[in-house]
Amino acid sequence: MKSKKPIRHLILCILTISFGLFINGIGLAFLYSVELGSSPMGTFADGLHNILHISQGNANILANAAFLIVLLILARKYISVGTVLCTFTLGLYVNLASAIISPLNLGALPLPGKIAVSAIGTVLMGIGLGIYVSVEFGLGPLEAIVDIIYRHTKLKYKTAKIIFDALLGVLGVLFGGKIGVGTVISILCTGIVMDAVIGKTKPFLTKKVS
Repeated sequence: MKSKKPIRHLILCILTISFGLFINGIGLAFLYSVELGSSPMGTFADGLHNILHISQGNANILANAAFLIVLLILARKYISVGTVLCTFTLGLYVNLASAIISPLNLGALPLPGKIAVSAIGTVLMGIGLGIYVSVEFGLGPLEAIVDIIYRHTKLKYKTAKIIFDALLGVLGVLFGGKIGVGTVISILCTGIVMDAVIGKTKPFLTKKVS
């Protein structure tokens, strides 16, 4: 009977993390759909998308893999199941969500509508990221780097997230990625939403999956 608990724990962690990443992927797809600039990571991936002529989802996978290498060098202790899932499945969720959203032609909306969609996408991203981080079963490369900054400074988590996102956005622009109102909304708000979700869900999720 004791051997079943680790298996149950692993399954619950995978399902919860995957759900959070799926919500995050939907948020990213919304941001891509209105072309007002994506998240900082989306901007970086957009640069790879343009340079390599691959889908935005596949570019996201490649970008996460690149940062995973950085994480392997800096802090391997952060790597676990959640890291692998984030690196190699988030892009797939973006591809899936983009295929579903594409027929809605959200890019044809007037500017206020596009801004509203960008805001909705940002909130979904923050919720999804907050859920999967709360499980504490490995962090994605970007969230791990944010956590390193957070733990080695006196900054609040959301502040560390905003600073890192701003730097990543600049890097994305250098790679040819597009920025816009959506990027600004994402930089300023994702960390705030994520921080709030972690505060609300972490006690519940860590108890449920233990």
